[in-house]
This record gives sequence, C-alpha cells and structure tokens, in this order.
Amino acid sequence: MRVTDPVCGMQIDSTEAAATETFQGRRYYFCSASCRDRFRASPERYIGNEGAVGHSRGCC
Repeated sequence: MRVTDPVCGMQIDSTEAAATETFQGRRYYFCSASCRDRFRASPERYIGNEGAVGHSRGCC
C-alpha cells in the first residue's frame, strides 16, 4: 500500500518504510528514522500533512 510520510510528504510503500510510529491509535510510516524522530518531537505539527507531495519539507 502506498502511504505518505507526514513529515516530508514522500510517497513510500508501507512494507518498505524505514520507520513507523503509532500516535493516538493510528500508525504513521516514514521514509527515514530522521523523519520519524521529527514526528516524535512534535506530532501535532505533522498531523494532516498526509496529502503533501515530494520532499517539500526537506528531511533526509
């Protein structure tokens, strides 16, 4: 299944995600551990970014 990294907006396959995190009962998928770490530090900042496309937030 294709998913969107909520931090950087990168489209990734959920089975190939570099990292995952569960927040408020929902699983999020990340292209890298650094994106997951940014999410962990401030998840509310990234909730709702799933529609973003590309590395517009510059993560990796």
